[in-house]
Amino acid sequence: MNQLSPTLNLFALTGIPGMRVLRMPMTHEIQAGVSELFRAQEHEFMQGIEEEIKFDGMYRPEESELMYIANFDDVDGIKSAILRPQGCQEFVLKSGALESIKAFFTGYVKNGTIQILLQGFDRRRIINSNGFSLVHADNAFSRFDGGGFTLDNKLTAIIEDDKLKFASYHYLRQIFDMSASGKEASDQDLKVFTQNPALQFTDAQVFIDAADSWVRRKVILIQQSGILDHCSASKLVATAKFCDLHLQLLGALGQERIVMPLDRQEMKQVLRFLDEDYFQSAQCTTKYMAKARRVMDRY
Repeated sequence: MNQLSPTLNLFALTGIPGMRVLRMPMTHEIQAGVSELFRAQEHEFMQGIEEEIKFDGMYRPEESELMYIANFDDVDGIKSAILRPQGCQEFVLKSGALESIKAFFTGYVKNGTIQILLQGFDRRRIINSNGFSLVHADNAFSRFDGGGFTLDNKLTAIIEDDKLKFASYHYLRQIFDMSASGKEASDQDLKVFTQNPALQFTDAQVFIDAADSWVRRKVILIQQSGILDHCSASKLVATAKFCDLHLQLLGALGQERIVMPLDRQEMKQVLRFLDEDYFQSAQCTTKYMAKARRVMDRY
């Protein structure tokens, strides 16, 4: 692993299935400024912290304390982005792209430890090209005609290898799926899930034996939603493709099954997609999330 580089790459964590992590294109000058900003915020985030306390969902930390979650499951591949930035798809500014962003992050490797710095992001920080935006420079205001965004003045969380550190659970859950307090599927629940006629497992017992808490919670949520009973496998695959997530089908016409990937991260992406319950409106090419019936981001 490489040591700390002089400048850091900036990435966006989005809500787009199949495109969760995108690399932000920047000039060298801006990249240096972003690197300086995040490193300063890292120092401020840890300044005055005297104790790190394991998160239990109940305790509220004092100013001198941080909460942490050990063995944090990097489902989105954030670490991979830091280690192999050129392997990440580049962000393209177009309609709905900025609205899909949940957080910005950067990071580095030092002495074998991956350090990831995260800022939460919401629509209030978007500079809309349709508006009338002014910037101040050289003692005068001038119009800014492009689209863009502003970065926050503080970090929301730090991931140190597999340890997620944060001060506010409220802001953290706006970035990550933090349904840790949800019911977990039993081995019997998992067995029933693997027998669903809409799914095809290469080895159901391997899936059951390897299922961690995250998988067990997702299975319960998917079962509760009934999506596998109400939507055909072919329709789900078509919707996933629309959301930039490519699933594999197996079986004769009318009896298709979704093949569950053997790769652990890919399998979790499929489970998350099924839990999020996306569908494509017949009237337009707009993405919706069925549970809340709210318009999702056009991308």
